[in-house]
Amino acid sequence: MQATSRGWRAPFLALAALLAILAVTYARGEDSYVRIDDHLDGQVPLYRLLSTTQPLVGSLDDSIPAVFGGIPRNSMPTTFHIGPLLYYAFPPFWAHVANELLVRLVAFAGIYLLLRRKLLRDAPPFIPAGAALAFALQPFMLIAYGSVAGAPLLLYALLNLQQRRGSAFDWGVVAVYPFYSGLAYVGFFILLLLGLFVLFELAARRRLDVPLVLAGGLIALGYSASEYRLLYQTFLDPDYVSYRAEFARFHGGLLHVARAIVRSFLRNHMHAGGLQSPFILGSMALALALGLIQRLRTGAGVHPADLRGLLRAGMAGRSALGALLGLGLLCLALSLYVGVWQWGPVQRLVEAAPGPVRSFNFHRLQWFASPLFALGFACALCVLDRRGRWGRGVALALLGTQLGWVIWNGDAWTEARRSGLTFRGYYSPKLFDEIRAHIGRRREEYRVVSL
Repeated sequence: MQATSRGWRAPFLALAALLAILAVTYARGEDSYVRIDDHLDGQVPLYRLLSTTQPLVGSLDDSIPAVFGGIPRNSMPTTFHIGPLLYYAFPPFWAHVANELLVRLVAFAGIYLLLRRKLLRDAPPFIPAGAALAFALQPFMLIAYGSVAGAPLLLYALLNLQQRRGSAFDWGVVAVYPFYSGLAYVGFFILLLLGLFVLFELAARRRLDVPLVLAGGLIALGYSASEYRLLYQTFLDPDYVSYRAEFARFHGGLLHVARAIVRSFLRNHMHAGGLQSPFILGSMALALALGLIQRLRTGAGVHPADLRGLLRAGMAGRSALGALLGLGLLCLALSLYVGVWQWGPVQRLVEAAPGPVRSFNFHRLQWFASPLFALGFACALCVLDRRGRWGRGVALALLGTQLGWVIWNGDAWTEARRSGLTFRGYYSPKLFDEIRAHIGRRREEYRVVSL
């Protein structure tokens, strides 16, 4: 009983720290600092507009007259999604706070459960709890909701289903995930990867993984409901042309590809930054070097056959070093994908493709690197911790440093340093009241252009 209580003490302390940080961040209410880029400058006012002018359920032919003289309602998210519904339930600031709380709790739960029950079952409790806290505090793009933050929890549920250990909780996660994530952000890739895995299992083991097939169907059905406007507009509306069809695409020669690979591995995507440089990458490199040196000294070997066995042990949760090696290779593979995607010949093929394919952002597969680095960080800490007292000291120092790093680079601290504008200061309601009074005309009689 004492061991069990000690095991649960770490995640409770980590959760308490997460809630305390959020409480301090928003203690000043609307005078708190909130991310502006791709958030206050677009998504929040649009969702506020939805909640004040549009019904919960409307027609496919509805429009929003307040923007550009009338934009199709289908160009905005549906209300069959938790994100927009928050703006119907709360004022904009508190909808943002509720969303951030949900995102960070889901992120914490996913990484913690994956580490504690799958990858690192025998690790000291502070490692899965600390790594989950570091992941939960990352500066997620909150308008993507649980797309990245919820991916680890979805993977945990799918692994349970694949291992025939699925519970009502796991099916609930699978059912809810499409209503708190984006099909265009990560949903397409999840369905694609899940389908490829089922086909691989069928070819390799001559066995159809029925639970995963049902889970994939449930996810697809969920996205069909939560993204029905997007799907209708993309595939059934003959007058619709995506603004992404005219995007200037990043492409170049092999030197550009090499730079993209390095940049992706070091920094990840700006909308799903893993903050892996320098401390996560440093800890992973140190742990890999020490682990492989130890294998050489003990005669375990580092030949391809030996490393394949190590990877299999890591996937089965029997080797932190094997899991670290596998996760590092996956992160590297995603970076290679990003580089090849930006290669000129590949981009010319995309530009020649049909409209929906040309408009889709396949680059977002890179978003999955963020949780992979978080899992790799925990595995690295576990490898270091097993080096004795000095190893535990190094692991604790790296964990504390990474926690400080993600807090320093969080949205609130970053916005305070960059713009100094609070939520209330950015929207400046008193200033706009003065502008309306100065114009002195009914708002229906004039338009506003924002440059």
